[in-house]
Amino acid sequence: MAQSVIKTCEICNQDAGKDYCQNCEQTFCNKCKTMHLRMKPSSNHVFRSGQQCQDSTLSVCDEHSSDYIYLCESCYVPACMNCAVSTHKGHTMANLSTSIAEKREKLRKILKTNFDCISNVKNSTTTLQNMIEDLRKKCNAIHGDMIPRQRQLQSRLTKISMHGDILKFEESEKRKVETYIKNVNECDRNINELVELYKYVKDEKDVTNLIQSLKTLEKDTMNIRIPKVPLISNIEFVTEPMNEDFDAKLESLLGKVTIAPQ
Repeated sequence: MAQSVIKTCEICNQDAGKDYCQNCEQTFCNKCKTMHLRMKPSSNHVFRSGQQCQDSTLSVCDEHSSDYIYLCESCYVPACMNCAVSTHKGHTMANLSTSIAEKREKLRKILKTNFDCISNVKNSTTTLQNMIEDLRKKCNAIHGDMIPRQRQLQSRLTKISMHGDILKFEESEKRKVETYIKNVNECDRNINELVELYKYVKDEKDVTNLIQSLKTLEKDTMNIRIPKVPLISNIEFVTEPMNEDFDAKLESLLGKVTIAPQ
């Protein structure tokens, strides 16, 4: 008969975990459960009997017909008592249920962190879009300021115009934000896919498949890179007065466009 997994309270790591918090996805002993429900942020959390959420059994070794009780950390496969002293003799062994629980918890925390990060980053996309819209309006206003001034200088100017540079700058900043939004959406999809895969994998009953799935999922999760918010530059149009030095400053009289981070 396969061996049942006996869980320890994940809060105090001392008493047996008898109740499972569906909100926190953690097992509590009676004392920690009582304290958890007394805290205002978690007073409405829902518990169910830990027996209902335990893995029903550990798989049995096909070769020795014995329960898997170890994880061979050298080979990354489950092992029974006989395997530990024969096939995996001299290898580093760890408690199977403890290792699985630790890996599940590690993945849960990493996925939660990534999920929280991408949620915060997604909020920045609206701000950036608003900044680009403000930038577009400011560029249009600058165009409006430059046109009458160009007319004043037109009789002495041969060819000088910064409209092209302004348009290139506007387009460059716009592409920067569009690329960022695309990367954020892609990262969001990847994280949500990993979250859904984790929900499926964590309840896998075949321990061999579970270990390999956790290993693959951990690798994919560690490769998640949250996009960095791009720096959007500002643009200003500054003019100089027409004076006696006009001829010497002819090229700068149209104005000077300054671009700098906001």
